[in-house]
Amino acid sequence: MSTDPLGGNQQPEDSDLLTSEEFMALHRHWMWANIIKKHFEGAIADASKSGKANPEDLFPEAYGAYMSIWYGMLYGVLVVPSEKNICLPNIQADIDSIRDSLRLYRNAVFHPQPQYWSAKLIEVMKDPESTRRIWAVHTGLGGFFLEELGRLNSGHPGVYVRRNAT
Repeated sequence: MSTDPLGGNQQPEDSDLLTSEEFMALHRHWMWANIIKKHFEGAIADASKSGKANPEDLFPEAYGAYMSIWYGMLYGVLVVPSEKNICLPNIQADIDSIRDSLRLYRNAVFHPQPQYWSAKLIEVMKDPESTRRIWAVHTGLGGFFLEELGRLNSGHPGVYVRRNAT
């Protein structure tokens, strides 16, 4: 990031920008995470109606599987902006507060742990604000993609995407 000499705002360095290909691949992964999130929403609604939506049933029920995969995929999406030093001001504080616990959760989901209630799975749940933050980050990323796609599709330069770069 560099400082805009006229306004003092932080401007992304060229190396901090995504190529069009990187942006589209990242958007694809967010869309996949969004599909899984929608399955989670449906499964948790069904479990709530049947009285099975409680912490003890999290992992054996479909809603727990969908939530776990969604959280893991959401972390995967967060890796790229972090590696590119991209700051998303509207959600950056929430990203920063959940990134590490989501990394642990993702690791436990995609790499079986020796304990059923692995500390890696529990860490994200220790923060009473984690659910709100995760939803805010997911929604904020969706807004980021829509805004950036709107700029690019209208012929304007992207804020985080190099135009015509590969």
